Amino acid sequence: MTVMDKTGQVVEIYRNNKTEWSQMTRDMVQIARKWNASCLIEVNSIGDVVAEIYKKEYSNTHHFVTTSKSKNEIIEGLILDMNQTQVMIPSEKLFSPLYNELQSFTYQYNPKTRSIRYGHVPGLHDDTVMSLTICNYHRKTHANFGTYNYVANSKEW
Repeated sequence: MTVMDKTGQVVEIYRNNKTEWSQMTRDMVQIARKWNASCLIEVNSIGDVVAEIYKKEYSNTHHFVTTSKSKNEIIEGLILDMNQTQVMIPSEKLFSPLYNELQSFTYQYNPKTRSIRYGHVPGLHDDTVMSLTICNYHRKTHANFGTYNYVANSKEW
């Protein structure tokens, strides 16, 4: 879970993939209420079920379906915003998993289809990067829904 204010400053990150979904959902709803957040939850695969449970507990919740096209668009949006310093992430000391994932995040170019595929190096993860990416997208596209934006990446659950 990534919480970002409207200026692009990440103000809180929650990661706890070693507990049950019900507890993680309660924790994230509590954080969303603390920040009066507008929430965007990835609903691919198992995320559908969790998102519906979450929405019952916190009404200011919206769904995001990740496709190869939407993934590329939001990642390229984050790249641009980070290059223009419109997104500020916490220091490496405060949340090293994000830095580790950003360092190993990569892309593959397919010359036949002229397409780019973003993701993690085999054997590693990109959950916190995708959470940041979806959160940034929500910040830019749903600016009037709440004070802060939040995203939960269902792969972490």
